[in-house]
Amino acid sequence: MKLAELLLVLGLVTSPALVHAHGLAEPKYGGIVQEVKEVQYELTHKNGIVTIYVSDHDGKKTPTAGMSGTLIVMNNAEKVEIPLQPGKDNDLIAQGPATVKSGSKIGAILKGPKGNAQVRFTIK
Repeated sequence: MKLAELLLVLGLVTSPALVHAHGLAEPKYGGIVQEVKEVQYELTHKNGIVTIYVSDHDGKKTPTAGMSGTLIVMNNAEKVEIPLQPGKDNDLIAQGPATVKSGSKIGAILKGPKGNAQVRFTIK
């Protein structure tokens, strides 16, 4: 797991190679959308709570039951890792508060029954 985290952090800092986009959909939840391997991830943050919504390439909700992961929030030299757990529908919720602000770089290492994914976001 540590090697995967290192690769994600290096990717956040140096390269857009972790994200393969096909023309991103409009946000449905007021967040930032990224697409990886035909799956769309929308990150929202409100009152210190980070949520990632998952849908397929066509925008259909993808259930997150059985998924888990780690959220990595980078603010300058500060790096915080927070576990992600499934919510009620197509969402993964950070299990702790996160400081998300303009310039934050956020990565997620996701594990699920249909495979694993890494996705990154930059807060503008």
